[in-house]
Amino acid sequence: MKNARTQTKEGGLQEILRVQKEHLTAPQRARVKIILTACRSLISARPKFKLLPLLAASISQQLSSLPLPEGRPVSAKTLERLFYRWEKHAYKWQVLLDRRSAPAKRQNSPRREFSYYLAILLRKYRYNRRDAVNALYTAWLAGASIPGYVGENRVKNAPFPKGWSYENLCRRLKNTKA
Repeated sequence: MKNARTQTKEGGLQEILRVQKEHLTAPQRARVKIILTACRSLISARPKFKLLPLLAASISQQLSSLPLPEGRPVSAKTLERLFYRWEKHAYKWQVLLDRRSAPAKRQNSPRREFSYYLAILLRKYRYNRRDAVNALYTAWLAGASIPGYVGENRVKNAPFPKGWSYENLCRRLKNTKA
């Protein structure tokens, strides 16, 4: 049985696999191309572990010309992890994307209006996170308009948006300045 963290990682990977090259910025495309070239050279290398530090240094040198965050260096261990992930997923270039800056990740970023709404709920329920989250869930299931998610729950009992687990919302409420 898979734990929640594994399911989240695999869910994120499924989003990454749907990314098209047209949705990437030029630095993201360049980063993937550099790492892809290194992975292709690793296919025939024997033993791979001796070549990894040299390739990682070479990649880091090439990436340093890119703007941050795409210009972050790659360690030998990261290169090894990327190579085996790339191999496992039938040589799909999408798995080489840095998930921290991939377009699929950015689409689900928290909305500012929603953060304000959470702060208002928190104040309304006297800083009781459990009651604030339950009030949010009740409003969503009733089909009420939630700032930042207007029009997404047109039907009563619509499924909750991604990232609305109880733990995530409590974490957001903890960081909310009310």
